[in-house]
Amino acid sequence: MIGEKPSTACLLRLARATLAAAPGRRSLEERQEDIALIERIIAIAQRELSAGGGASEARRRISAFYDGEPPETAWRRLAGDIRAGLFDAPGARRAAVRRLLWAVTEEKLRISNPDFLAAGDLP
Repeated sequence: MIGEKPSTACLLRLARATLAAAPGRRSLEERQEDIALIERIIAIAQRELSAGGGASEARRRISAFYDGEPPETAWRRLAGDIRAGLFDAPGARRAAVRRLLWAVTEEKLRISNPDFLAAGDLP
C-alpha cells in the first residue's frame, strides 16, 4: 500500500541488527536508547501478529469504496481523486472518504501507537 510502514519482518531485522551492533563502540546511553527502540519494535510486531497480518479492514474498506477494485489500485485512485478535488464539496461522498481515512488511521494507530489512541485527544 502507498505510504505503508515497514513490514514486521523488516522491523525484526532492524531489532536484530541493533542488537548485533558492537556494544564496546557505543555509550551506555546509546545502548539504553537501542533497548528502548527494540522494545517498541517487538511490541509493534506482537500487535501486528495478533491482528492477523492478513487483509486488513482498511484494505477491505478501500476496495469496497471503489466497487471491489484491488486495494493497491484503489489507494492510488483515491489519492488521485483527492488531488483532483473530487471530495472537496461537502456531501455524502466527502463524509464517506473522511470515515474511510479515519478508520485507516485508527487501524494503523492500534498497531503502531495504541497509547496515542488511548489518550483520547483525537477529534
